[in-house]
Amino acid sequence: MKYLRFYYFSFLYFYKDKPESWIPEYRGLFIITMTIVSAVSFVLLMFYPNYNGIGTYVRLIMAALFITIAALMQRVLIANGKYRLIFEEFENHPMNKRSGRLACWIIWLAIFIAPLVLSVIQKGYIS
Repeated sequence: MKYLRFYYFSFLYFYKDKPESWIPEYRGLFIITMTIVSAVSFVLLMFYPNYNGIGTYVRLIMAALFITIAALMQRVLIANGKYRLIFEEFENHPMNKRSGRLACWIIWLAIFIAPLVLSVIQKGYIS
């Protein structure tokens, strides 16, 4: 769980100095939610290429999953103020280095792009 909290912290830390309208806790939550949904999409695409065999409502299910995860995480992290505790925990932590935060962004990018690349490969555009 420590690494998951640091993952969230790295996005909070990135958005902390942005203008007030950026709301770092919600932007971090959005990135975390996108990470989870992208990972689920990747796993589904591994087992069901092009989502064949799991119904025509996959997009609707994925959107519902995104909204559900976002609502649950908003309730757990933001409504209860746990994002502040996470920020305070890692603000002066040895893990809070540029390389650690950069690794979180690279992980997010890889997980976000993986389903897209897998879809392109499965379509046969890249062999």
